[in-house]
Amino acid sequence: MKTLLVVDDERDVELLFRLNFRRELQHNDLQLFFAFNGDMGLRCYHELHHIHSQIFLISDINMPIMNGIEMIREIKKMNALQDCWVMTAYSNNEHTELARAAGVTMLLNKPVDFTYIRESIFTQSTK
Repeated sequence: MKTLLVVDDERDVELLFRLNFRRELQHNDLQLFFAFNGDMGLRCYHELHHIHSQIFLISDINMPIMNGIEMIREIKKMNALQDCWVMTAYSNNEHTELARAAGVTMLLNKPVDFTYIRESIFTQSTK
C-alpha cells in the first residue's frame, strides 16, 4: 500500500485528490492524508515517517502559518532522502529557485495532472 500526504490550505484540493484516487482508496492500494498548512503537514509527516517506509509528499507553496518551502526544509532535516513535490498556481523563477534550494524534487503547476501523479506513485519502487 502506498502513502500519500498532501499539504494545501485550499480544502477543495482534498476533495479533488479523493475523487481522482477513489479507485485506489477503495481497493486499499493507497492511504491518503491531508494537512491544511505547513505546520500541520510537518506534524503529520513526523507521525507517518515512523510508521511508513515510503511517503509521497505533495505540498502547496503559499500557505498560512508555515509555507511549503519552510515545511520541506524541516522535513529534509528528518529525512534527507524524502522526495518532495510542490504544486503552485504561480510559476516564477523566485518560487522555482526557493523550491530547488529547499530540496524539492518536482514542481507541479496547478491544476495538477492526476494521471502523472498516479503513474509516478504506482511505478516508483519502494525505497
